[in-house]
Amino acid sequence: MHRGRLVLLVDDAEQFEDSDQAFTGLLASRTTDLKVIASGRSDDLRGLYSHWTRTVRKSRSGVLLQPNIDYDGELLGVTLPRRAPVALTVGRGYVVAGGNMEFLQAAGPKTPVG
Repeated sequence: MHRGRLVLLVDDAEQFEDSDQAFTGLLASRTTDLKVIASGRSDDLRGLYSHWTRTVRKSRSGVLLQPNIDYDGELLGVTLPRRAPVALTVGRGYVVAGGNMEFLQAAGPKTPVG
């Protein structure tokens, strides 16, 4: 048995079907020592009504990078502003926590030129 906090990061979450109900069971346990971070393409996630990621989305917490302002807010239960403070280019979007939203500028490692 593991003691301490755990983070489960699932990239391309929309591609994991959870046929053995492992994700569903883990999320249903509601343990406070586990944080689940699921990333995926918003277009794909919006259409997954009975998928395990729906439980993650119910937290109403996440990051929407370069969001479609007409549709992506519904993933986390918010209405995105019609106008962003700056252009929503790579690394820009909104961070949502419990239904509260703030503009986000994410940084990444600089790629060497040449």
